[in-house]
Amino acid sequence: MEKTIIDQLYAEFNLKERKGQGNQMFKYVTNEDITDRMNRTFAGNWSTEVMSSEIIDDQVLVRVRVMIKDPNSDEYFFHEGFGGQQIMRYAAGVNTGKIIDV
Repeated sequence: MEKTIIDQLYAEFNLKERKGQGNQMFKYVTNEDITDRMNRTFAGNWSTEVMSSEIIDDQVLVRVRVMIKDPNSDEYFFHEGFGGQQIMRYAAGVNTGKIIDV
């Protein structure tokens, strides 16, 4: 893969911040920023595929494959990784304990 493509992928992002558990501040990159970066770098020649997902206690764990087609060489590349997210539940009211979002 050409150095210019690698440079585009690793250019700095504008980081956002959010307050998390214990009032700690966490920095993150929005999904929209990542999607925009991938679209500009690979001219839309990329995709994602959920390889597996599993719920363990109150966590959703997923294995995802990202595939790209190098616009210059027509070669395909892929990378697999894992991610997780806590399942959000209502804390009060008639829906207490029910899932809000997975």
